Amino acid sequence: MSSTISQGTTGDLSILRPQDPTQIDISRVAGARQAILGAPRGNLTPETHDKFQLSILGVLELSPNPGATADWIIKKLTPDSGGPEELLAKLYADIYSACRAAKSSGAGRPPKGSGVATPEPSTPTEGDDTSEIDSCHIIAFSTHNAPNSRLETYIDLVKAMFGEAAWLALLRNVVGGPSDCGRHNINRLDNGISMTPSCHRAWDTMAFVLAVDWSTYDSGTGEFDAKFEWITAPQYAIQNFWNGPILTLPSGDPLFAPMASGATIPFRRIIPPLLLNGRQLDAPPIPSAHMLYVRETLARIAHLVGAAGEWEDDDEEESEISDSGL
Repeated sequence: MSSTISQGTTGDLSILRPQDPTQIDISRVAGARQAILGAPRGNLTPETHDKFQLSILGVLELSPNPGATADWIIKKLTPDSGGPEELLAKLYADIYSACRAAKSSGAGRPPKGSGVATPEPSTPTEGDDTSEIDSCHIIAFSTHNAPNSRLETYIDLVKAMFGEAAWLALLRNVVGGPSDCGRHNINRLDNGISMTPSCHRAWDTMAFVLAVDWSTYDSGTGEFDAKFEWITAPQYAIQNFWNGPILTLPSGDPLFAPMASGATIPFRRIIPPLLLNGRQLDAPPIPSAHMLYVRETLARIAHLVGAAGEWEDDDEEESEISDSGL
């Protein structure tokens, strides 16, 4: 993996945001709902059949591009080969597999000593839980250790949720083009976000999302606000280092508030410029609002299908899913 940093200037990421509701084809979405609810149970237990239907309906509701997702679902649930009773279970399994590939704690996080450049923190931080700051990818594409079938389902899901054009724009910006998909991340700095180690662990398990407030997004500067939201809060406390300390203790150490759902996280440019050993540094790019939105969507889907959380042995975990009816 190269340590060269690319800004990934090609491609337009503006397509990676919610679709204008007035542009949604309601009839296509209704057709997908009908296909989901009409999918035969086959050998699935009633409980498993209901679970799969509700989860896939949830995926449709979460879609930034409901028309594209509706077409994808209808195609997946239309018999081609195999019995129609197998299609619902297959679709659920593919979504699950895609979400496992999307998680940065496995294939996405670069190994130590890999030569990956680490962006500077995008927000000044002090006094966090370990006095260290990690940099992690917002969207991970380093899936070279993942099975080819999982990578294919990942690509398929992103296309289905955001559309073909959005997928190609994402590829051009994050990995340099379709030929590099699955091989490595280009270290585009706005695909990085700075966190304390405990926050990083929660991010890797998709325990929380940073939901972009598009009404605050400035297309000229890239600045925006995001809402912090726990999906599954961990047992350990995480400090809200993004918003700075709430007071200074008598010892001189800063005290940070605990991270809580609903907290507004402002992503702004750093002014004045950073200094290192008397040398002025360029302010690091703000994390990409569009990439955070893709990450949020995938994280919510992962929770719908039970693919979020700590990593387990892949073979054992997928065997358990098979035993449940897949």
